[in-house]
Amino acid sequence: MRRSLPLVVSAAVVAFAAQAHAADMALEEPAVAVAPIDVWVATIKGTGFYQPRFEGSKEYSFSGAPGLSIRRADEPYKIGSPDDGIDIALINTPSIQFGPTARIRSERDSSKVSRFRGMDDIDYGIEPGAFLEYYPSEFIRLRGEARYGLWGSEGFSGTLAADGIFIHDRLTFLIGPRLELGDNKFTNTYFGVSGREAARVGVSSYKADGGVKSVGAAASATYQLTDAWSVTTFGRYDRLTGDAGKSPVAKTLGTRNAFTVGLGVGYSFAWDGFKF
Repeated sequence: MRRSLPLVVSAAVVAFAAQAHAADMALEEPAVAVAPIDVWVATIKGTGFYQPRFEGSKEYSFSGAPGLSIRRADEPYKIGSPDDGIDIALINTPSIQFGPTARIRSERDSSKVSRFRGMDDIDYGIEPGAFLEYYPSEFIRLRGEARYGLWGSEGFSGTLAADGIFIHDRLTFLIGPRLELGDNKFTNTYFGVSGREAARVGVSSYKADGGVKSVGAAASATYQLTDAWSVTTFGRYDRLTGDAGKSPVAKTLGTRNAFTVGLGVGYSFAWDGFKF
């Protein structure tokens, strides 16, 4: 499936969002009739992406990703970005949301990219974990994810994101910086080069340590077509940094830069299927 941006951009985006006119940005949620506490609302999303075949690759391909959020009808609507993990908010208040999350990381099939032939393949990774969102104001969203990879890296990784939220009528626009991290095992899985691989592809062997893997920025625009249906466009830029950026995977075989564009559709519905 799947140059550093100064952190000043983050501060500028957040400051601008906080000073926006409240009259044009009243935070609204898709209309759902007032319902008793045992009624739930689910939002199912599907997004198609055009992005690198895998991290470091110069070649691009199409992929898709599902999305799901579930909340009680009396809880606040959760604004999300297409690059969020799949999650369910077990704690859902106007200022804090917390719960389990998961991501699917694309495989590395080296046979599909000529420069990478001879590198070991890497399986798809399923990364379960937890997320925390904090809203210091209704126009700023801060999100963190901590995950552990299964099958792919079998290491820990994380994502930090900040978004300014701009709302006008049925249009919601999010924009802000992104930062991704990984431990030694995670980073070396995707950006290390063993002696055997080095001999096959003609680069130096390399051991990658953990730390900040990439920095970048993302933006999305969601338009609420009806109370149930919405459509979202998405764009993101990432630049590999730290040991990942210094790796022959990025510097010689591929590239440090990655661009992603996406288009998605969401559907929300209410039901009283949970009985406790």
